[in-house]
Amino acid sequence: MRFNPLGLIRCLLAATAFAFFVCMPTLAQAQASSCTALWGISNAAGASIAYFNRTTKAFVNVAAPTNAVLTANGVTAVSSNAMGAFGGTGALYFSNANQRANTPGMMRATFDNANGTITFTNQGSITIPQGITYTTTANTQATASTAGFIGASFDNSNNTTRRMYLLASGTAASANVPRAGTTTAGSIVAMIGLVDPDFPSATSWKTIVSTTATGTVTYPITGTSGDIYFDRTNQALYYITNTTAPTRFMRLTPNSTGLTMNNVMVFSTATFTAAGASPANTFGLSLDPTTNGVYFTDATSANFLLDSATLNSSAVTSVAAGATGPPYGDTGSCIDQPLLPTVSKSFNPTTSGLSIGTSTVTVTINNPNLVPIFTNALLTDAFPANMVVANPLRTSVQCFTNGGAATRPSVTTITAVVGATSFGIPSGAFITGGNPGGGSCSFSVMVSTTIAAIYPNTIPVGSLTTTAGNNATAAQGTYTLRISDFQADKNQRIGTAGVTTTGPITVPGGGTMQYILTISNLGPITATTTFTDTIPALLTPSLAAITAVPTGGGSCTTATAVVGGRLQITGTFATAPPSAFCTITVTQRGSSTLSILGSATNTLTVSGSPTFVGGPGSDRFITNNTASVATLVNPSANLQITKSNGLSTVTAGSTTSYTVTIANLGPASVSGSVFLDPAVTGLNCTTVTFTSTPATSVTVSPTPLTLAALQSTGITFTPTFPARSTALFKVTCGVTATGR
Repeated sequence: MRFNPLGLIRCLLAATAFAFFVCMPTLAQAQASSCTALWGISNAAGASIAYFNRTTKAFVNVAAPTNAVLTANGVTAVSSNAMGAFGGTGALYFSNANQRANTPGMMRATFDNANGTITFTNQGSITIPQGITYTTTANTQATASTAGFIGASFDNSNNTTRRMYLLASGTAASANVPRAGTTTAGSIVAMIGLVDPDFPSATSWKTIVSTTATGTVTYPITGTSGDIYFDRTNQALYYITNTTAPTRFMRLTPNSTGLTMNNVMVFSTATFTAAGASPANTFGLSLDPTTNGVYFTDATSANFLLDSATLNSSAVTSVAAGATGPPYGDTGSCIDQPLLPTVSKSFNPTTSGLSIGTSTVTVTINNPNLVPIFTNALLTDAFPANMVVANPLRTSVQCFTNGGAATRPSVTTITAVVGATSFGIPSGAFITGGNPGGGSCSFSVMVSTTIAAIYPNTIPVGSLTTTAGNNATAAQGTYTLRISDFQADKNQRIGTAGVTTTGPITVPGGGTMQYILTISNLGPITATTTFTDTIPALLTPSLAAITAVPTGGGSCTTATAVVGGRLQITGTFATAPPSAFCTITVTQRGSSTLSILGSATNTLTVSGSPTFVGGPGSDRFITNNTASVATLVNPSANLQITKSNGLSTVTAGSTTSYTVTIANLGPASVSGSVFLDPAVTGLNCTTVTFTSTPATSVTVSPTPLTLAALQSTGITFTPTFPARSTALFKVTCGVTATGR
């Protein structure tokens, strides 16, 4: 809802001529509307439809040349007058003649949103009485001379019913007319008709009466020309005459039942001047549905705006509001405020990673109303610094209505020049509407830039100026030429030298290995990125052995922290030019506490949001921002062996027994272990026995155990030698050696 100041102004005007009373401001609800312009029509043969441009204050033909209306249903337009717009459909109605003798036909102009054309049809002849009946000063009935058909306006209090008021007057002064407020004998009387313009033959007419007080009928001072407009805020008709000075501005109170006029009374009268004088003629009187400004045209086709500061006095003045031009016989509008147009903006693509970034910028003007609107001024889209219209020039304009394609009118164009820092949508562009879905036109041009940056492109509030109003919200699109492609690579190797691989490796428990991390800027823009690598729990890094070396430019730094009990390496590859890379080497050892084979996957991650000179950006291909390797760590075990016979000396010819103890102190079991105790000179071993602790925790092969196997092929622990278990072998031997 918004305040309608003109409603209050009109209320004040109505009160001034008679008595003061309080008026409340009216509220108007904007809606999808057909009232998208103040329309005009020429009074020349071959009339043309025009709209009022509020920027230039001049009427502009919808179609050129001006002979847009030649015939309709076989009836040639002699001249045109009495124009009105019906809010329910957006159709314009006007007469194709302004004299009763010319048999005026009711013409209907309808807009085709799909192809941008206007279709004219003749709805039939308008019934106008042969004369205007009035009461003379002698209180007798008389008839005025032949009427001229001069004005029209819709009663838009209900847009579901077509109710059109018509204005007609005598063409010459009539004798003995009792004027309101004057004793001058000669006068021209006028009448108001009410009609459904699609069925114009059934017109109901009543003479305009000033007063019937004390039984005396008086008539307002009128002229041979003038116009009317209806105001739904107070159910009144406003009427400008072109009588011999002074011209009159009147408020009428029509009373009707359906399409039957009962009477038309003058509620108030004021003198009227334009640019300090009474206008020589008055052709059109209409509301601009967007601003609620009241405009009228005179015989020179100059446009005037009623001065709201004087509407609360008995002398209404007007100021010149436009330049002269071709004569427009009448103007018309409906008073419903239309929905405001909106403008939106986008880039495609929104980002670019090329050394010369190109994108198509599209500005879309959205018209939510039922019929077309027109731009009243050039809409300029000024690009951010360092962005220009691309070479070669590529532009396009597409229009839509109700969600479907529409033919682009020839006036709906785009202006763009290679290398320019802006493009424009000219004044007069035809923007399609739609019933019920509205319409739009999109204007596209290819732009380019070579400077990596974020390019916000804004069309400010009020920049779009149309017959239906201006954009109330800004439109912004953003293009980014801040895209590099950082890639993560990861290799590993056993030890600290030699070849590396991206495949899996197996590291012994406690053994040394290295990760080699590589972060590369594949370009095309110098940028900064960050990276993260969390070392698996199965590996124990040697922190002193982390190195970071940039190649090709930029700087590379690392930092470490313990996160969740694991070592995390973070780093920054700063101001890295295209093709530069950073190599980080991390030396570590496999865990020595594993009891079973362990597997660890290590992933290097590079940020998908690099930064550039001037701000943040993005990475072209985030799929190459991670790299992983798999590492296997073998478990470790600790085998110990002792051998003793408990003696320091033995005697030749005696027998002695040796006990061999083999212990696995863990933490891992051992597979494939073999124990061999070869025969030696001086001992003649004869038997061997075996036990384990815990009992049966260790098994051996061959079974049964033989001395030959012990001394020649070896004893195998099967299937494993468990951790924290002991094997005991007792070997009995004869001593054959002599001497000490």
